[in-house]
Amino acid sequence: MDRKVSKGYNNFHGLHGNAFLTKCKISDPVVFRDKVGKYFANEKNTLNAGGLEKRLGGRMGLFGRIIVDGKSVVVGSVHKLDGHAKAIKEYIGASPAIVAGDQDVRFCSRIGMDSIVSSAAHSTWPASCSGNGKLRGDNICANNMRVAEPENTISPCVKEYGLELLLSDHALT
Repeated sequence: MDRKVSKGYNNFHGLHGNAFLTKCKISDPVVFRDKVGKYFANEKNTLNAGGLEKRLGGRMGLFGRIIVDGKSVVVGSVHKLDGHAKAIKEYIGASPAIVAGDQDVRFCSRIGMDSIVSSAAHSTWPASCSGNGKLRGDNICANNMRVAEPENTISPCVKEYGLELLLSDHALT
């Protein structure tokens, strides 16, 4: 690693909140990382939680391959990638794929896939215990795959024992 790039950044190698969960064996994993910038710098930023949230690592996309019904399928989890469309298209190739995450509405077309959300107006952000937000903050992209039914979006809030616990600022899709 180039020490000049990471000089002055604590936790430079951290990866920012992406995952996919599967009981299938994951092969050929790859990470597409954005450059770490001021948003992920050592000092508190004022973009999140009024400056109380410190972000570690950098924005990235996590991709891998699983076997479904004997076919290799690409799965991906992304968060606000800036660029990488050509490299992601090359990684996916002709494979069936499903990629989801917090991206703008044009992300799917940039990586050569279709958006499979039921409606661009279907809000997912900023979610709270009282609603799913005002904007479409999350997208699901697919190619060469049929969708059985529209997605279901639910509040990211657990309400038990008289408590409300907000798990995310995005509704769960």
